[in-house]
This record gives sequence, structure tokens and C-alpha cells, in this order.
Amino acid sequence: MIAIIDIGDEKTGSKSRQEFLINNRDELRRQGVVIPKSTKVNLYDIGLSAYSGVQSHRELVSNKHGYPYDGFEDKLEEALSLEVGKFECTKFVFSFEGLMHLRSENVEKLVSMLYRYFDKVFVIGFIRRQDRKAVSAYSTRLRNRGATDFNILYTPDGKPKGVNYLHKLKVWRKFVSKENVVFINYDECDNVVRKFVDLAGLQGDFLFNEKRNNTSMSALGCEVMRRFNEDFASSDKYSGIQDKVRSAIKDCYVGPSLKPAREEAESLFKFYGDSNKKLAKELGSDKEYFFDEDFSDYPETLSSVSLTLSEVGEYIEEALSQRSQK
Repeated sequence: MIAIIDIGDEKTGSKSRQEFLINNRDELRRQGVVIPKSTKVNLYDIGLSAYSGVQSHRELVSNKHGYPYDGFEDKLEEALSLEVGKFECTKFVFSFEGLMHLRSENVEKLVSMLYRYFDKVFVIGFIRRQDRKAVSAYSTRLRNRGATDFNILYTPDGKPKGVNYLHKLKVWRKFVSKENVVFINYDECDNVVRKFVDLAGLQGDFLFNEKRNNTSMSALGCEVMRRFNEDFASSDKYSGIQDKVRSAIKDCYVGPSLKPAREEAESLFKFYGDSNKKLAKELGSDKEYFFDEDFSDYPETLSSVSLTLSEVGEYIEEALSQRSQK
């Protein structure tokens, strides 16, 4: 029996892949593929991360499934083993984008447990050029964390954002055989769900949702959201409904996202140049740096929108109005 693990990364269509698995759970079961419940919190197999030793995830899983905090690993493993024993199947499929970022000791602990129940562990990672991921992640920070800055590619103290994917690849290949850890360039995927289905060897009469789950918030939307976080979120008017307002802004203002200056994006690309070059060699890519070197979609300067305080207020109310009409 095979354990197939989709480890992310974030901002590579993970939610679409997870929703596919849940929406097709019955058909997958008929084909001998199980989507487990014992490790799930909503769409995500956070239980795997929790088992590996990520304490914040342990609390989430304990609250969801009632696993005791003390003896957590034993309880989760027992629940998973019951699922493994319950079904006649060939594959279990797990998915959680946080698994991409586990430390070496966490991966070792997790994989050791999985090998007690599965003959093979097959790991699929979707990775994205660092600057593009950072651009996508910026709107998420505005929406989920109440950010008020313009730090898209770099932290406030000047450190570059992004992931050293060569390091992540080596961590997983340290405990899972080289041929069973596959990293895919998200930027080259026409459809990440169908690509995942193909890589995982899933077959059946599946339902595919071709609509994107996370449409891009426009540069205007980013500025409205940023200014809401900065100037309006703490006001009495929006007390208790901040998340509702942010959701309304996200849904209302869709379009070309806020982009940093081209020079900054190229600089970030160069920062990861050596590791991406080695990554390309490790994965047998025909691209020198694994990812493409096209920066033509970036402007010469930050594509921000300037708004007065009253204009921001009007845009917020418009977003709420449109939301109430749906």
C-alpha cells in the first residue's frame, strides 16, 4: 500500500487539490484510494504535521478529533491504523501545504511512522518562483494577518522572502528515496489538479472544478485592504466584523495584483540563483535556474494606488454593499 503526500507549497493551488480529493472521495474509494479522516482538520491533513512535532498544529488536531494532548502521537497513530485496517485499498492520499516546511527531524519522525503502515511513501511538491510566490502571499498577509506594509519581496529589515527549495528537496529525499520525491514547477502547470491526479496515478470518473479557488486581489483591492487595516479596522464602526470586511474587499476588487518594481523582483531571483541552479540539476530540468527568467510582467516602479481616506471609506462601503446583494 502506498501513502501519497501532497506537501504544497503554499500559493500553488493546494486548496484546489484538496477540494478535488474531498469532492471525489467516494469515486476514489471505489478505485481503491482512501482519503483519510483521522489526520484531517477541514481540508488539510494537519495531523501529519502535528504528529511530526509542530505544537501549534497539535492543538488544532486535538480540538478537532479529541485526541489527548499527552499521548497525542499514540492516539493519532492508533486512529490512522484503524483506517488503514478498515479498507481494502492500494493508496492513501494526504495533502497539507505546511508539510513542505517541516524541519529534518520532523520529516524523519513522520516518515518513520508512515513506513509502519505503508510499503511506499510517494511525495509530490509543487513549487513556485520565489518572487511570484511572494507577490501572491502579500495579498494573503493583508487579508489574514492585517498587514499594513508594502514589504512584498523583502522583510522590513531587508531580508529576502522566499523558500530555498533545494533545501526542502534534500530534507525529504533524506528519508524518502530519491525517485519517490517529485517537485513540480507550478508556473508550468496548466492545471495543477489534473497534474496531481496524473502524478498520483489516480483513475476514475472524477469531477473537476475548472474555476480557480483563489482569484487575485487587484492593486486597488490591496490598497483598500491595507488602508482598512491601518486606518479603519480598530474603529468602533467595524468592531467585530473585520474579517467580514476583509472578505468583502477581497471578493469585490479582483484583477491584476500589486507588483513590486522589476529591479526588485530580479534581485530576489538572483538571491536564490545558486540554489535554484543546483535544484535544476538535481531535478534534471532543462532550465538553468529551474524557473523561467521572464520579468516582463513587472512594472518599472511599484504599481501601488494612491487613495485619500474618504476614498478608502467609499471603497469599503461599496465592497460591503456588493456582498450584501449576493
